[in-house]
Amino acid sequence: DDLSEDNRRRVLRRLEAEVSALGADGTLAAHSQDLIVQRGSTVASIAMILGSVISLAGTILLGLRLRYWLRMPTTTLVTIALFGTLSFVVNAAMQLVGMGVASVLGPFAFILTGLFDDTIRAILLITLLMLRPKAGVCGMPILIGWLLRAVTTGAASPADILYLTGHVFLLEASLWLFGLTRGKPLSIPRLSCAFATSFSASIATALAFNVVLYRLFYAEWYVMLNIGLSGVVYPVLATFLAIPVARSLRMVED
Repeated sequence: DDLSEDNRRRVLRRLEAEVSALGADGTLAAHSQDLIVQRGSTVASIAMILGSVISLAGTILLGLRLRYWLRMPTTTLVTIALFGTLSFVVNAAMQLVGMGVASVLGPFAFILTGLFDDTIRAILLITLLMLRPKAGVCGMPILIGWLLRAVTTGAASPADILYLTGHVFLLEASLWLFGLTRGKPLSIPRLSCAFATSFSASIATALAFNVVLYRLFYAEWYVMLNIGLSGVVYPVLATFLAIPVARSLRMVED
């Protein structure tokens, strides 16, 4: 099983319908039609369950830690707000551009738009982390970007909570596991692995949510292409681009 429609199990059934007058034995009309019963992807269902658990963990994380994150120094909070706003501007601009690109490239539009959208937003997060390597520094800009998008464009739905809380948890958990928010050196391998891990897992769970909630179908190669580019290639590229940016900003701060 995978997320694609091709691997869905199909069971052939037959619908038999007959119409007769009340109290009569004769049949006035009859109709017979084949029915194909499809069972959803097991992988997508399992991923949906895991994604829901991760989203629940993200909700608990925000409920327990957000108040402490908001107690950071004012200068840090202002910096976080600035980067969160920049991330929102980039995402909003790429959504407008993406409408035109999607009309030409269709489902492959993410290859071009993600090169700019995913990469630039990852650069902002990595740069911010290198300036303020603390827990919550990368999670709060994501919250700020979502709130700005919800207020300005109205692009908010209950399903967004699943994507949002899951993404925050995966990002903060990856940064903690690789030691980036625990005082370990912010090296290229650590940054690349942490962001590639969190972005890949976020994309995989988001695709599973789309399959189950919106009845979308993805071919296996399309899923792997999406995860490989937006989840691995673009974050790793962003790591190499963010380091000189962070050094320049650190020099300005000093």
